[in-house]
Amino acid sequence: MVNCKRSSKEEVQAELTAFREAREREYANRNYPKPCPFCGKRAEVVKAVGPGVDAWHGYCGACWSFGPLFADKGDATEAWNRRVT
Repeated sequence: MVNCKRSSKEEVQAELTAFREAREREYANRNYPKPCPFCGKRAEVVKAVGPGVDAWHGYCGACWSFGPLFADKGDATEAWNRRVT
């Protein structure tokens, strides 16, 4: 027989907050782009293509949203992660 412990609302909220804080630290420490602020799908930082273009930007392939262009990939990732959701 399985013994299931019921968690209080406060315990669940505390666990959720801890999970969110850990996820934020992971994104900050590894410099990964956060999920798209519009659709929630996986985003990536890609090199812009075109004649004479040498820049990076955050991009979501699901909804086609993109961030501003930056010369440095790390700067583009930071800008994408600071976007308002």
